[in-house]
Amino acid sequence: MRRILMVIFLVLLFFSAELLLFHVFGYFFKPNLLLLLVMFFNFYFGIRYGLLSALLAGVLKDSFSTHLFGMHCFAFILCAYAAVILKKYFFHMSIFSFRLLLLFATVVIYNLSFFFIYSRFVPLSAGEMLRFILIPELISTLIITPFILDQLKRCALKLFV
Repeated sequence: MRRILMVIFLVLLFFSAELLLFHVFGYFFKPNLLLLLVMFFNFYFGIRYGLLSALLAGVLKDSFSTHLFGMHCFAFILCAYAAVILKKYFFHMSIFSFRLLLLFATVVIYNLSFFFIYSRFVPLSAGEMLRFILIPELISTLIITPFILDQLKRCALKLFV
């Protein structure tokens, strides 16, 4: 029960931080902190906690967005499963560079799944999605990944033991 409450607290905290970063820096520095959190729970606690955090993050992000309800939830759950499959078959080493590469792949999967679903209902340009959404989110997420994963690992060692 303690771990579940910590997952809920961290999802709320990361959602608030993501919202604050968006309002301070705008679109050009908008790291996907919730995806980092989902990947952290996948790496360190397994798929159950990864899916729980993906479901909570998706519902929370869907509740506050103007997009179709369920798109973020689907994208987070898809990334959680994709991370497990990629980690099992391709990136089975625990070296940090492989985790960065895995996170790179999941950010691309997240944005592409979101783009393909959303483009069914609203006409979107792939070039604009690439230039204004994927590249800034990818760069900013990969820049802050070492710091966030280190802090989450310290938090997990103190709280979940």
